[in-house]
Amino acid sequence: MTDRTAPVTDPAPVRPRPQDGGRAPWLLAVLAAQLRRAPLTLALLAALWVVGAATGSLGTGPSPALLPNVGVGIPSLAAGHWWTPVSSLFWCSGIGSYVVTGLLLAVFGPFAELRLGTAVTAAVLLGGQVAGTLLGTAAVRVGVAAGLGWTQEIQDQIAVGPTIGLFALGGVVSYRLTVLWRRRLRLVVVLVPLVLMLYVGHLQGCSGSPRPSPGSPPGR
Repeated sequence: MTDRTAPVTDPAPVRPRPQDGGRAPWLLAVLAAQLRRAPLTLALLAALWVVGAATGSLGTGPSPALLPNVGVGIPSLAAGHWWTPVSSLFWCSGIGSYVVTGLLLAVFGPFAELRLGTAVTAAVLLGGQVAGTLLGTAAVRVGVAAGLGWTQEIQDQIAVGPTIGLFALGGVVSYRLTVLWRRRLRLVVVLVPLVLMLYVGHLQGCSGSPRPSPGSPPGR
C-alpha cells in the first residue's frame, strides 16, 4: 500500500499580538524600533527639544526678542534675516506644538527615511521648508498688496516649526505608496494648509506655527 500521508510543513509564522492592557507598551516598542533605523528623525527630534529647552521656548515658544531672529515671516525677512526659513525648523510656538510636531516626526520620519533614504529625506525636508516658507510669505505679501482682508490679519505673524517641510516630505513619500493611500496622503497635504490659511486665518497654513511679531498692533 502506498503511503499517501501529506508532507509535514512548518506552520506559518504568527505575528505576536498585544495582550489586553499591553497595547501602549507594544506600540512604543514598535516606534522605538523604527526610530533606531531613522538617524535624521532622531537628530531633528533631539535638536527641536534641546534648542527649545536651552532658549526657554518650550512653554510659549521663542521670546519676543528671539522670535524675529529665528522665525520666518514678512517682518523678519524685511529686517534682512535671510536665514529664518531654515532656522524656523528648530523652534515651535508652544508646548502643544512641540508635542504634536514631535509625534508627527516620530511616526512619519522613520516611514520616510526607510522609503527614501536619510539623505533624500533631509534634502526634501529642508528644501520643502525653505521653498514653502518663502512661497507662503510671498503669497501673503501679494494678498496684502491686493487688499485681501485675511492677509491683512496675518501679515505681522512670524512662523516657526517644521510643519511645511513635513508636508513637502509627505507629498514626495506619497509616490512610494499604493494608489489609494497616495490619494489620501496628498489630500491631507493639500487641504490642511489650505484650510488653516483661508478659514482659520493663520500663517501656519503658509509657513508654520504662527506667533504675532513683537510690536504688532493688538488684535493682529
